[in-house]
Amino acid sequence: MSRQRAANPSDRRAAVVALAEAAPTWEPRDWWRLEGLAWAGTKRVPLALAQVAPPTTLHAMAPPGRPTLLTVLNGIWIIAAFVGGIVLHIFGLALIAGPLLRGDGDVVDLRWGGLCFAAAAALALVDLVRSASRPDFGEGSSIVAVLYLVPAVLALIAIAAAAATGSPIHGWIGILGVISGLAIGLITWFASARARRTGHPTPLERLERAVAGTPPTTRDRVLADIRAGVDVLACRELISVAVADRARSVEPGHLGLTMAPQVASRPQG
Repeated sequence: MSRQRAANPSDRRAAVVALAEAAPTWEPRDWWRLEGLAWAGTKRVPLALAQVAPPTTLHAMAPPGRPTLLTVLNGIWIIAAFVGGIVLHIFGLALIAGPLLRGDGDVVDLRWGGLCFAAAAALALVDLVRSASRPDFGEGSSIVAVLYLVPAVLALIAIAAAAATGSPIHGWIGILGVISGLAIGLITWFASARARRTGHPTPLERLERAVAGTPPTTRDRVLADIRAGVDVLACRELISVAVADRARSVEPGHLGLTMAPQVASRPQG
């Protein structure tokens, strides 16, 4: 069954039941495979689950439906956005502060310089929106904050210096672009500071947060799919009644950790 098909709820249950029906025996790692299939297609949980699952079961935890080409394009976008932000800030500062530093007595292109800052802010805003719902939002973003704060502050200082010396300033609308860059820098800085205060969550904490952020209907559906698979295993007598009862009672996201903690990818606790 393809990952695209497994994204459909009915197909996910079919995949879980098919695994239970096809298994000649039931090994500890199989609990992780079953759980990975049940969570396939949901947001955040598969990736969080992959951090604690045995390496041999990671294929079941992979997010469905993303072709290799999109993964490559996403990597290119991340690099291009970072490099593009640096280049746009260099041009923006050159246009805004260059004439003042050269002694031309005029901030010639505040409008175009501000446009460069606004374009850089737009690149950062896309990544902020994409990562806002992730449990690790803000981690490691202090470099990005500096990348936006320092140029924006330097540009504002140059504008203030030109205004103080009475130099004519053209295209005042461009200051909005500089302010947008400053705002992006402040938002990213506060997000980074918040992430540092909360510390680096363990893989288990990431998993618990991901499960908690899943809609109750999705959690109920996952539990129902898991129980359907457990019922098949019990009917085939691959597991005992006691083991089946224990598997049916586990909390969402904890099937592998409860039934087979000894094969987790790293110690938990």
